[in-house]
Amino acid sequence: MKQSITRKLYLTFSFLIFAFSITQAQTTPPGIPYQAIARNANGTPYVNANLTVRFSLHEQTATGTLSYAETNDLQTNDLGLFSTTFGSGTPITGTFAGINWAQTTKFLQVEINLGSAWVDMGTQQLMSVPYAMYAAKGPTGPQGPVGVTIVSNSGDGIWCCGPTHTVPAGKLWKIVGYTGLVRTGLLNGETWLDEGQSITFQGSGVNGASIPYSFIAFEYTKSSLDFSVVSNFGDGIWCCGPTHTVPAGKLWKIVGYTGLVRTGLLNGETWLDEGQSITFQGSGGNGASIPYSFIAFEYFK
Repeated sequence: MKQSITRKLYLTFSFLIFAFSITQAQTTPPGIPYQAIARNANGTPYVNANLTVRFSLHEQTATGTLSYAETNDLQTNDLGLFSTTFGSGTPITGTFAGINWAQTTKFLQVEINLGSAWVDMGTQQLMSVPYAMYAAKGPTGPQGPVGVTIVSNSGDGIWCCGPTHTVPAGKLWKIVGYTGLVRTGLLNGETWLDEGQSITFQGSGVNGASIPYSFIAFEYTKSSLDFSVVSNFGDGIWCCGPTHTVPAGKLWKIVGYTGLVRTGLLNGETWLDEGQSITFQGSGGNGASIPYSFIAFEYFK
């Protein structure tokens, strides 16, 4: 997207009428475009004439500290028009790249020399700082959202062991939608899968027919996240199945689990503080074990 801010200044001294244009593109421009018509006191343009333009950038006031200055050797055309770019001339003070556009107000002084002497054409405050240049020198913004890759697939689930899709090493999936019959992997509706965990689709157990499926997931790179991923699985045993405890100085957000929870979820609470635990168990009726799994996001407190 391109934005343009143009401001014209008509001088009472009838030597020069100039237009000052700031053009900002998506990338930082090399300078600020400048265009003018050189005229004598009678209004007659200087046609095909050689001239030198001197730009001087002052800080805070029109006579403030000189932060940058340059000269540009130019030639007018058949209409007396000349064009240049402030920032592309020969530096005589400072560097254009060294201008801190984010600091203090800026005043631009323009002087013209047609071969005999410098004529001061005045100094004007830059009311609109070139935004791309400000961005290059301005304060750093907040960290943006972590990048995400879209993972999707489709096919036919086959009984008894249809296609399985596994999270690659170093990645994390959030399943945001699926169709078909899921055999394993969604953790009783849980949408997050850690690296190495899988989602498996199947067909019909009644007649062995295949069932079409599809899924879509957001894939994150774990090393770019501001939390660690904790996941585990096993068999819950009656009466006192495996217990998983939050380490000192950490905080867990349980984002999904399967199996039978004995203690630890605080009546549906998903956050666990340091020292708190989640415990899985087996069946109290016949003493059978019950498979379980869970996944949590671990934060520093």
